[in-house]
Amino acid sequence: MKHGLSGFNNNGCRCAKCRAAKARYQQEYRVRKAQEPTPDHVHGSENGYTNYGCRCERCKGVHVDAQRVRRELRAAA
Repeated sequence: MKHGLSGFNNNGCRCAKCRAAKARYQQEYRVRKAQEPTPDHVHGSENGYTNYGCRCERCKGVHVDAQRVRRELRAAA
């Protein structure tokens, strides 16, 4: 089995090398998306805030609400 991003995506491997490759890919993806203009259809979504780096009022509001829900779920567990 090949380790790295393909091992993570195709084989479900979660070793340290595969997880690091996935983390690098995700970081690079977010940097690329943040440099692109945010498409209208993702405004007001967690996707717009997280992946596109949009900080409009709608995207920030959805992000704050999602964070609150995640905190409440963690506290209840």
